[in-house]
Amino acid sequence: MIAYPAVLNGTILSATLLAATLGGAAGAALHATAAMPSLDLGPVSIHGSAFDMPALLASLTVKFDGVGGKALPGAGAGDTGNAPAPTATAGEDPRDDKGTLSLQVENDKFGGGTDQHYTNGMRASYLLSSDATPFTAGRIARDLPLMADEGVVRLGFSVGQSIFTPGRSDVTAAGNQGRPFAGWLYGGVQLTNDRGDRLDSYELQVGVVGPSAGAGEMQNWFHDAIGVKPFDGWDSQLSDELGVVLSYERKWRLISEFHPGGLGVALEPSVGATIGNVHTYASASATLKIGSDVSSDWGAPRIRTALSGTGYFRPVNDFEWYVFAGVEGRAVARNIFLDGNSFANSHSVDKEPLVADLQVGAAVTMGDMRLTFTQVFRTREYAGQREGDVFGALSLSWRI
Repeated sequence: MIAYPAVLNGTILSATLLAATLGGAAGAALHATAAMPSLDLGPVSIHGSAFDMPALLASLTVKFDGVGGKALPGAGAGDTGNAPAPTATAGEDPRDDKGTLSLQVENDKFGGGTDQHYTNGMRASYLLSSDATPFTAGRIARDLPLMADEGVVRLGFSVGQSIFTPGRSDVTAAGNQGRPFAGWLYGGVQLTNDRGDRLDSYELQVGVVGPSAGAGEMQNWFHDAIGVKPFDGWDSQLSDELGVVLSYERKWRLISEFHPGGLGVALEPSVGATIGNVHTYASASATLKIGSDVSSDWGAPRIRTALSGTGYFRPVNDFEWYVFAGVEGRAVARNIFLDGNSFANSHSVDKEPLVADLQVGAAVTMGDMRLTFTQVFRTREYAGQREGDVFGALSLSWRI
């Protein structure tokens, strides 16, 4: 029998009870639906044609009452507005619009060869196509401040975990002389509005910092699997705290294409702001891309805090590539992984108010799959940090 930590037992029990509750509610709803040919729930309509449960499930259809991704100002339910004209610019051809599943891993072993600070991040995300984006999401996007009144709206979801540790030499018998041990487990929802030459995006992340994030167990399991000595000190990590983070970012794209070779150059500057008890900062960045199709996406997807793309891509040909370099500066007001817990005493360090990332990398697209690798060089994040950090980010995305 496997012995789980008490907090994990509690999480499993809560998840089980929640699943049972939702299952019961779903069963009751389906039983009620079986007594009627259709059920109109506003943005979602459910239609059935039989009264016995197996036949009902076989004939059940669910459809949205509009295409939110293409909704224009003033469009009513079911009105998709004027479809954007096909172009070579990302996000403007609805006839070839698919959802995008992205898997990301960031680790300081990639290029850095270390095991400290921001040491590992994992994230899975899915960005719906404009056709699959609910009409209601499109209307919400149009009402958000700073969003453009035209463009293609997409709704996305994500789940991820990030792990932070001090350097091994910082943990002595006298205690931790470096940054706190900490983990961040979260889920996110994202709304993007792609105008072709400009991208606006909002992302809300909600999760937990502390033992319930499972960072210590994850790192110890991985170190044991690869034969690396586990860290001592996870018992001093930050306490459990609910985390809420809201981010906004605007990107612009300037493109130049030149021949021979059919190469292109894109410059993509951006500004953004993030507020929450986990992170609060303002950012400005710019990315330069050179390759065969520099307009197929908005950059390589990264895990916040980072100079990141959206995950969406739409290649022109079966094989495309580009290389890129970018820089981002952040004015940091809050970083829980350095400042410590918001409402409880915890270990902390004095953070640097200004942090910069330099990143270089490459993206290769083959059919409906894109692989990107980014090498990141980050300046010191806190007083007493001996040198900046180097880590790599690997991302694999599929259009499905």
